[in-house]
Amino acid sequence: MKRISLYIISFVLVFTAGFFYYLPMSFVLSQLPMPRELKLAGVEGTVWQGKASSVEWNSRQTGRLHLGEINWSFEWSQLFTGNAEYALRFGRGSELALRGRGNAGYGLSGLSVQNTTLSLPASHIESRLPVPVPLDIEGQIELSVKSAQFDSAMQCASGEGNLAWVANKLGTPVGELEFGPVIADLRCEEGVLSAAGGQNNSQTESEFTASLTPNGSYQTSAWFKPKSEFPSAMQSQLKWLGNPNGNGQYEFNFSGKL
Repeated sequence: MKRISLYIISFVLVFTAGFFYYLPMSFVLSQLPMPRELKLAGVEGTVWQGKASSVEWNSRQTGRLHLGEINWSFEWSQLFTGNAEYALRFGRGSELALRGRGNAGYGLSGLSVQNTTLSLPASHIESRLPVPVPLDIEGQIELSVKSAQFDSAMQCASGEGNLAWVANKLGTPVGELEFGPVIADLRCEEGVLSAAGGQNNSQTESEFTASLTPNGSYQTSAWFKPKSEFPSAMQSQLKWLGNPNGNGQYEFNFSGKL
């Protein structure tokens, strides 16, 4: 009788382990309360390793973002910390030419993201900028997220990182400018995303701050100062910006709702 019981227990353990090892991610996702902003298609593989051929995020703040393919691999070492965490790679086939990788997990505090980087061509953000003149933006946008924690409504509760615009060039109706690397520090607190940064090269010097609330309201404040190699073709156009302040800086302030 003891031998029969041992066989039954062994069978149940092997069956249970096999069930979880081969558990399809598509089944798990169908049972979870997924954010309505997120759409996944072509899900293949298990909860431990697999991919989705198409990921789309659509929200008021970001608009519709086609993120392309995503691949995941479970990080077993993080089980000892009480978190279910995945190493992610994403962007293949993205309409935005987006590329990225990082770690995302879920624990007692909710969804979190760590050590995540992504990049995309700057030209893809032209239509999203709240500026009153047409711009031709070149270069690459590179985002690095050191850590971010999200609440149950998928709003960023806390986080920090930085944003860089590199190999850049800005085309305006009156000429072109090159800024050199533009670096901004990013922070998130209770759903409000804020940025502060600037640049400095032989053509211009500038600083800016910006904030975006969960309901899509934004505020930006910036100034720029022409320097010795500022394009001569654009000098005569500065008058349309008004008068500079006592430090030779032209100031701008924008606010509104996305």
